[in-house]
Amino acid sequence: MTEKKDTQAILEKLAKEEIPSIKKETAVITSQRYQTAKSIPLVFHFEERPFASAELRIKQSMIQHIAIDSNDIYTFDGYFLPSEGEDLRKTTEQSAFSRSIVAGYASQKKGEEPARAMDNKEKWKLFSTPPKALSEVFKFLSFISFRLNAKVTTLPWELYDQEVLVPTFATNLVEKLSKESETFGKHEDYNTEKEGLCFEVPILYPSQNKHIHPQTFINGEKGRPWLITIMLFATSVNFLPEYGLGSIFCKQDGTIAFTSTCHHMRFCLFEGNIIHGIEQSHLPSIMPSVRPPWRVSYVLKIILNPKDSTRSLKKDFYQLIQP
Repeated sequence: MTEKKDTQAILEKLAKEEIPSIKKETAVITSQRYQTAKSIPLVFHFEERPFASAELRIKQSMIQHIAIDSNDIYTFDGYFLPSEGEDLRKTTEQSAFSRSIVAGYASQKKGEEPARAMDNKEKWKLFSTPPKALSEVFKFLSFISFRLNAKVTTLPWELYDQEVLVPTFATNLVEKLSKESETFGKHEDYNTEKEGLCFEVPILYPSQNKHIHPQTFINGEKGRPWLITIMLFATSVNFLPEYGLGSIFCKQDGTIAFTSTCHHMRFCLFEGNIIHGIEQSHLPSIMPSVRPPWRVSYVLKIILNPKDSTRSLKKDFYQLIQP
């Protein structure tokens, strides 16, 4: 117990002393689909830092690793301080979530029930002046940039085609979800082998002829970028894990292979080419509380760009989080 209190005191001190540094950059959109007036090609670079807090938090976390068709999922529990969880819950409760959001155009046409999301102004405020927990996620990204010798950025801020928005930072608040919408909402965040990237990614190591990574490649293979998604859960006080609304992860045929239960302040890191979606809700017919329970997922789509042609970031990350 004393050791746990000492660790918490150290993390509270480091939380105030260690500040993430994030720089704006501009991506070159190569896909005609997203070359629209509404698309925002800004990307945010998490500058590499040897943050002691991130290293300590990783060591104290309970980490589960799951592989589906050779694609990786990691769940982290115990990464955040209790005060950070309360701060994020309060921030969520004070936010309007005035927009609707779906997995994509296809799911919308099928009849997926939309989640609630923050509007542009509210979402930008959350990202630019982050609550404590989100700031720790930013520091986590700066730390793995340092340890993996990679440049870590978001994907372009918002990509619009004529019918749907693809954000790099999503805020999905859900109170209930049907089985049908669980099925309709299954999607990939990106697929580097089939659709490929819709923007340029520069090669950061010496290369004879090429300066840009190819549009299509195997995600995380040696010398190539590794695209991941970070998903942080927050819930209301009256939300219970048995209510569902976690994240489902599927094989390529759509069969559910793993469900990450929705726990307050759990965060998942996974390869975005895994088919995934929101688990259906399992709410009791009569709720004891006047206000319905809710869960929210704060989602960041991230690209790690290697500075060494001989290394696989996917494999290096697996080694990094080993006890």
